[in-house]
Amino acid sequence: MFCYLVHILRDLVADSKGDPQLLTIPRAVLSAVSLSPAGLQAAIRRGDHATVEELVQSLAARAQQHRNRAERRIGQLAERIDVARLDQLSALYGAYTALYDRIRRDPAAVLTDPDGLRRLQRAALMRAMPQAREHP
Repeated sequence: MFCYLVHILRDLVADSKGDPQLLTIPRAVLSAVSLSPAGLQAAIRRGDHATVEELVQSLAARAQQHRNRAERRIGQLAERIDVARLDQLSALYGAYTALYDRIRRDPAAVLTDPDGLRRLQRAALMRAMPQAREHP
């Protein structure tokens, strides 16, 4: 859930360019900030930073709750899966946490720098997975 919520945040602008159904945000989160999928889409398109940042902060807070649980579960999995799979999972999780940390520091980046968020995530993944660098 942590990675899924961060993924939603990362792709918010791109998803807003299509059908409002692409905005897969829990209805409870949208209604808490007085938005519908179409209303969110319109806010993103018109650059309504205040409205979108309120939603970003709400989703990020939900992601944090799942982050704590995810870290415990990764620790439990360490005893059950092979080292290569654990390395892959850890690298992927690390890329999402780097992205999440950036969004928490700068919620506006979801609107103002979506490409930068993708580059950050990709770079974090590449740093964590040496074999990915060797086989592009």
